[in-house]
Amino acid sequence: MKITNYLKNLFEVLLSGIRRFPITIAFCTICTSMVIFMIMTEQITNDLFRRILMSLKIGIPIAFFGELLFAKYKIKATVKTLFWLVTLVLLGLYYLFFLKDFGF
Repeated sequence: MKITNYLKNLFEVLLSGIRRFPITIAFCTICTSMVIFMIMTEQITNDLFRRILMSLKIGIPIAFFGELLFAKYKIKATVKTLFWLVTLVLLGLYYLFFLKDFGF
């Protein structure tokens, strides 16, 4: 009985984390899936995957900060949408201009 209560509590805490930080968890899940894919298919030297992975890794703390900011201050939906659009544009610019070829 004690184990089922523990697992139930663990599942509830996990769901509350997903509800609170959905975009951050999505970035983490995508990054983890890409790393697993790169290792399993031995595509470790693929430059495209590395550049996308680095851009997504930068997005993790930005998404976390944005979601904490939105939770602390009651920010309107239009400002949230604008924040996420600016974040996507900045990550795209980072991918295009600041990540050079690795030369592998």
